[in-house]
Amino acid sequence: MKEIVISIWFFVIFIPMIYLCYQSLQSLDYEKIVHRGKGREYKILILILSVVLAFLFASAFTTVLERIFAFIP
Repeated sequence: MKEIVISIWFFVIFIPMIYLCYQSLQSLDYEKIVHRGKGREYKILILILSVVLAFLFASAFTTVLERIFAFIP
């Protein structure tokens, strides 16, 4: 039962965090790193980074939940 709760929480955190990370990364200025005319590559890079960051955040959150559930009999 605890595994199901943790899995549900993972996806509840993971999906919205992709959007939040994507929006946050778009607000940064990348003109010095990305060449002009490379907008598509820039968007793909931001999408990949946002998925990775969301996964790390959701994994950290579920790890904390697992540790909390370890104390509950």
